[in-house]
Amino acid sequence: MYRALVIVVAACGAREVTPPPDYGPPPAPVDPIACAAERLEKFATKIGGTLAITTEPVLDAKRVDKVPCKQDETNDACIARARKRGVPVFYEVTGVTINTDATAVELTYDLDGRRFTEHGESLEQMVERLKAMQAAGHKVVVIRGGSSADGGTRHAAIAYRGVGGQERRVGKLTIHPDKEHPPRETAAAMADVQMAAAEDHMEIRTMQSADDASITVVATCGL
Repeated sequence: MYRALVIVVAACGAREVTPPPDYGPPPAPVDPIACAAERLEKFATKIGGTLAITTEPVLDAKRVDKVPCKQDETNDACIARARKRGVPVFYEVTGVTINTDATAVELTYDLDGRRFTEHGESLEQMVERLKAMQAAGHKVVVIRGGSSADGGTRHAAIAYRGVGGQERRVGKLTIHPDKEHPPRETAAAMADVQMAAAEDHMEIRTMQSADDASITVVATCGL
């Protein structure tokens, strides 16, 4: 008696493989220093100059904000209210004390979409600091400024110190227009630098010529 062994082979097609999702290239790293070196290098090439890059801080290392105390508010309550304020970008609190003076200035502004209200002695100094932030690439919109509405001579003084402050690249460029082919007059070369700066949105800090007919330009990125 024989037994038949039947082997069945199932023909299967190739399995469909789901490709992994494409999330695109990784995000570019954020440069913590304002004014990309590439912009300064491009500007140097455009005006035909040699370039040396340095950095400079654009925020003060220290600052003091004032929060006026309410008329019937205790010193401890005033200090506690002051400590609840948002800490400005690139700063940390070092202390809060109660002081008295005769003036208080209030400034309200939007910084990168966030609203802040600060108090200080000088509106001009506060505005200059905002200009430095704007020059560093932040979006700053001043809402209002003037004498504090709930003033009073007593206030909580919040002392801050800078941490990881923003920096900016500055380029020192040297050109020799008299050695070019064809050579250029100094005045014409300086006018060309100004035109190139306007086209590339660069800020010319200083520009001066020397006895050897060279021109030294100190520049950084404009707004």
